[in-house]
Amino acid sequence: MERIQSAKFISSGSLMILFFYVFLGIFSYGLRNTTIPGIYVFQLLYIPIIIAFAGIGFASHNLRFDSEEPWERGKTIALLLVTSLTILTLAQLSLITAGMDDGGNIIRPSFFYIGDVLMIMSCLAFTLSFFFLRKQLLTLYFKKIVVKYPNYLPIIAFTIQTFSYCLFFYASFTSGDIQTIIDIVGIVIAAISILLLIGGLIPINISFRAYSHLVEDESLRN
Repeated sequence: MERIQSAKFISSGSLMILFFYVFLGIFSYGLRNTTIPGIYVFQLLYIPIIIAFAGIGFASHNLRFDSEEPWERGKTIALLLVTSLTILTLAQLSLITAGMDDGGNIIRPSFFYIGDVLMIMSCLAFTLSFFFLRKQLLTLYFKKIVVKYPNYLPIIAFTIQTFSYCLFFYASFTSGDIQTIIDIVGIVIAAISILLLIGGLIPINISFRAYSHLVEDESLRN
């Protein structure tokens, strides 16, 4: 039962991440000036994303103890995802704090810069998380338990997303046309990263629909 539940966590989690990252990309520009005192509306989309990643981390941790097919990298994946999510949450709280500060010439920029730096760190941590997740899935693929070859796309997606946040951070120190150009380039790169993430998460979603059955019944692997 735990294996079935864990497989559902990973399958539904990957679908939620895919779905809400697409919405994040679509609405982050259009809703950037719509606030709930201090909170940009698009930031609320991070809530289901965080929940979905947490589900994958929880499932990876549980699958370490599976009697038939224990995940040797389950603990590493879970720890990296917890680290990634902690940094991401702190980043959003820092950006919310910056948005709630009305009077600070020092406080507001400080929290804004901290938030940007933490977003860069979270993307790097997610890159490592998916690197180890891919290594685990690759082992399962060769055992014919995972039906789709785990590609590099999520790793590439978070790598270039890191670069896009570096551009946004740099743009905050510029002004005028230069800032506009850098922001546009960053937005384009972020959009590309979401497309790559979709290409990487779809195979994961498909694989874990059949995961528990393939572990239990060896005849299905032929």
